[in-house]
Amino acid sequence: MKQIGFHFLGRHLAVTIVLLVLLALTGIADASARYKVLVVMSYERDYQWSREVKEGIEKTLGEICEVHYFYMDTKTNFADGEAKASQAYKLYKKLLPQGVITVDDNAQSMFVVPYLRGKSKTPVMFCGVNEKPEKYGYPASNVSGILERDHIRESILFARQLDPSIKRIAF
Repeated sequence: MKQIGFHFLGRHLAVTIVLLVLLALTGIADASARYKVLVVMSYERDYQWSREVKEGIEKTLGEICEVHYFYMDTKTNFADGEAKASQAYKLYKKLLPQGVITVDDNAQSMFVVPYLRGKSKTPVMFCGVNEKPEKYGYPASNVSGILERDHIRESILFARQLDPSIKRIAF
């Protein structure tokens, strides 16, 4: 039996919520229609987090949307991030998607902020953002999403409720 870790379930749940909000914002009513969605990932196609997010998107939108993926590869090649963001914007203009999903901070700072935030009516949903939303001017009229936060303090308190003998924790 395959075990699924808490982070995987949390990420899958977060992606599902983001996608459902995106669907609500775009007013999808007819499930037989194929709506175009552009997903801009900060990292590489083979990066574990990118694969997990894509899996969640495919499970949620795969049957009702035509999903296009763009990978900025900024984990291995940060220096070319702005050029990749420019390419993502060219793809955006070519596709004219009904919604955009952006993943992680580099997609926000290099793609959404310069090209879409407040400049487009296309709804943009983000996930995996670690910085404070104010850094990117979020929420914006067309941008919202889910911030990624570690709940270390809460996890320690919960562990101590389960086992009051816990005195020290290392991570």
